Amino acid sequence: MPFVPTDLAIHDLLAAHTVEQAQQLQIGLGKLRRASQHFVGSLLALDPHRILSYSQRQMRRHRFHPEEKPAKMAQTFFLLDCHTGQPICFTLSSAAQSVT
Repeated sequence: MPFVPTDLAIHDLLAAHTVEQAQQLQIGLGKLRRASQHFVGSLLALDPHRILSYSQRQMRRHRFHPEEKPAKMAQTFFLLDCHTGQPICFTLSSAAQSVT
């Protein structure tokens, strides 16, 4: 990225588009990448990660060891092409009603 976006710029960008538009964009980009042979797509792997979050939203707290203090974690998923190792898409999971 040639610049570091501010929170306000990101919120303006997200507010200007619907979730459906974002999904259609991801699908279109995936079709372009497949047509350009960036990945084969015959074997895919879903790679889940819990990433430490500093969000002000109410989130479930996780801990990986009993002696650790529970911390907010964002549940993220990466979809990878197993043959090339190329990431195909990325998404977040949330139990909240609104993920915006």
